[in-house]
Amino acid sequence: MDADMVFSIKNSDHNKIYVVRDNKILFRLKIKEPDKDKYDSYDGELDIMMDGIKNHPFDNLYFQRDTHKEKFKKSIYKVSWHGFSYNQNGNIKMPVINLKNQKNQKDSGIRHKGKIKNDKLFPFPICSLYIPKNFFDNSIKFQKIQNGIPKDNIINVKKDVFSRIDFFILPKNYSVNDFFMTSANLLYLISDNTLFSREYHGEVSKPIKCYPYKSLKIID
Repeated sequence: MDADMVFSIKNSDHNKIYVVRDNKILFRLKIKEPDKDKYDSYDGELDIMMDGIKNHPFDNLYFQRDTHKEKFKKSIYKVSWHGFSYNQNGNIKMPVINLKNQKNQKDSGIRHKGKIKNDKLFPFPICSLYIPKNFFDNSIKFQKIQNGIPKDNIINVKKDVFSRIDFFILPKNYSVNDFFMTSANLLYLISDNTLFSREYHGEVSKPIKCYPYKSLKIID
């Protein structure tokens, strides 16, 4: 199976995913290279930047701990996932998730405890995005999707339905086909990968429809 979308981390026209409903941007995920000049050495290749509705915080934001979900009480507008470890002035820092306020300033950060071995092939979960059936805040000013954005970079969700999208990333040089040939594939197909608790959103049942995986290939 070939990738549905091809991303270029060096081409600003092809390094973003937009989640859109009724031509309105609900979520944006951007992939870029780490700023190599900041570090003595580093291990990893991607920074992933996420933001929701423009000038509007995420309604609920959770971090998946080992045994529970942790809810953040502060207003978070942007999230950056830095999937690399690095050596800075002799100190080893693990990959980190940064939570940012409306001014794009880091409010808090959560650092990973360890690293994934190179011989382990599995999709690393980035986030689960929950989109409610309706937005009841009339003050929200949605940003419209621009005509110049490639259609392949847009994920359209239907109106008047609850939606959930799970984002994962695979190691470099592995395709979705490679993953589907592993036994770990069954675990992801039969499990509920959401990081959210439905009771906090008022949703009383799981989404009825399950849409197929979309895959993308990241190139230079």
